[in-house]
Amino acid sequence: MCPFIKLTNCGLPDRNSTDITLDIYSQVAYPIGNGTVSYTIGHNKKLFMQATDPLCDFVAGGCPVKDGQIEKHVDFAKFMPIVRKIDAGNYYGQAVFNTDKGEEIMCLELNWDFK
Repeated sequence: MCPFIKLTNCGLPDRNSTDITLDIYSQVAYPIGNGTVSYTIGHNKKLFMQATDPLCDFVAGGCPVKDGQIEKHVDFAKFMPIVRKIDAGNYYGQAVFNTDKGEEIMCLELNWDFK
């Protein structure tokens, strides 16, 4: 498994906000034709979402993903309608990005604490 890039309390939205977004910037060394994003999201040690989606749905512009810099603006309210607003507590998540050959290309870990 690839080492996780840890995002801890960075870019915290306001509590009770419905504007929950994350910007991801990455460098891709070679073109990627297809793949998957597997992710889990929890709140206060209770898992509330676990899924695997096509990588092409996640990356702006779809596939193939060209080599070079890519960026993705994730609007959680649109991407995961189950997330309605930020309640107090700890939010955590992990995402693993795989090519169509099963090679892990990026791993993210998110950990937010809201008072």
